Amino acid sequence: MSVVDELIPLLKTLRLSGVLQTLDLRTRQAVEDSLAHSDFLYRVLCDEVERRDGKQLEQRLRRANFEHRKTLEDFDFVFNPGIPKAKVVDLATCSFIERHENVLLIGPTGTGKSHIAQAIGHRACRAGHGVLYVAASDMLKQLRAAKADGSYDRRMLRFTSPELLIVDDLGLRPLSGDEPIDLYEIIRHRYEHGATILTSNRAIDELPALFGDPLLASAAMDRLLHGAQRARPRRRLVSESSDGTASRSRPDPCTAGGPMSLAVTRSDPFGRPGTLCAACTIAATSTSQNTGSVWPTRARSVRAALDNHGRTKGRARSGRLRPRLRLDILQGARST
Repeated sequence: MSVVDELIPLLKTLRLSGVLQTLDLRTRQAVEDSLAHSDFLYRVLCDEVERRDGKQLEQRLRRANFEHRKTLEDFDFVFNPGIPKAKVVDLATCSFIERHENVLLIGPTGTGKSHIAQAIGHRACRAGHGVLYVAASDMLKQLRAAKADGSYDRRMLRFTSPELLIVDDLGLRPLSGDEPIDLYEIIRHRYEHGATILTSNRAIDELPALFGDPLLASAAMDRLLHGAQRARPRRRLVSESSDGTASRSRPDPCTAGGPMSLAVTRSDPFGRPGTLCAACTIAATSTSQNTGSVWPTRARSVRAALDNHGRTKGRARSGRLRPRLRLDILQGARST
């Protein structure tokens, strides 16, 4: 029986059987390079540590249940200058997880909210944090089903125990039944005990209406927005000239009224008939005193508005206009 055969049961007892994967390679290297015994042992143990770290990372990524393996390296910040890159990079350090802070990504469809949320979650997994990604509708559906089979407490623990919980597309549909209470319970249990990332197409001022009860909404939003800091990038309209280069156009008059949270409207948000433009169709409801909150119009209505814009205003400028959408990031600080 060889020495390696005798090592196998010992390594299994010590739970170091992974060493066998590189043992032959390291043994040949030690002979060829005349390594000292301590150097040989160091390299073998380093291989085992790397193997375990890789295995644990794969387990964390699998448990996180991401829809896609999104990373910040894959995200195109140049396409949408309205996204606060510095804020996103700061969140990618995952220091907010250690401080048990909430992060809200607010913006319309197409601004990259889900990509950024999952990319931050991926970085958190690499940093050794436990992460869970779930769509808001799926989370509430699971809790509703758990009440029926008596596993509500165990299912609730699944959403309250991770170091980072990512809830995607909150408010995509109105909440019904006990869903507002379930959502509040998750927020309450995680308050000052875990970090949470929420993405939503709705403006901040529209979120309280999801809870139905003003008192419940006040308690939930107070915990979500405790010490929140808003990254408020400017929305710009960029034109592509005939030679393919991009240039900044003159400011859109629709942004003159102040900061806006993005949603789709059917008309000029400031009530000026006849001035509908591409940016107006993808802009602002809640923060302007001249408008009310509305649900996004259908995609074909938006497409028609953009086509009309291209026929009326596009001829006045060279090239094709591309709206640059804004993504608001609110980060809530935790008291200690």
